Amino acid sequence: MDGDDSDKALILVVDDEADLLEAIKVFLQAKENAVYEVVTTTDPKRAALILQLESHRIKLILLDLHMPNFSGLELLHQIRSTPELAQVPILIISGDRTGRRKVAEQKDPYLDFLLKPFNPEVLYYRVMRSGLLKTA
Repeated sequence: MDGDDSDKALILVVDDEADLLEAIKVFLQAKENAVYEVVTTTDPKRAALILQLESHRIKLILLDLHMPNFSGLELLHQIRSTPELAQVPILIISGDRTGRRKVAEQKDPYLDFLLKPFNPEVLYYRVMRSGLLKTA
């Protein structure tokens, strides 16, 4: 992470699709009114380290539901067990149509779901709705 971004809000994106991670990062950071840094990883262990070290900056998490050898729900439960992250909005992104039901079962008011593939503008709207972007 760049030292110049140390005061910026942070969006953490965790997904096993490296191409999707790069596309999300490029798209969100290209917005003129971006007031955040986007950090991506395909590695759940790296995600856990980022969550630990940067918990004070994390304002939004985009999390894939299904990854090889790892469940997004497992990471969700780890996140929610950390007091500093208990109310951080999390957007579950998944190609699994049953994901919406799985998210609803969590009964978490800070949890939302976006079905893959998704329109980048819908993603941008969800980021705006989280309060990370200033509207003109």
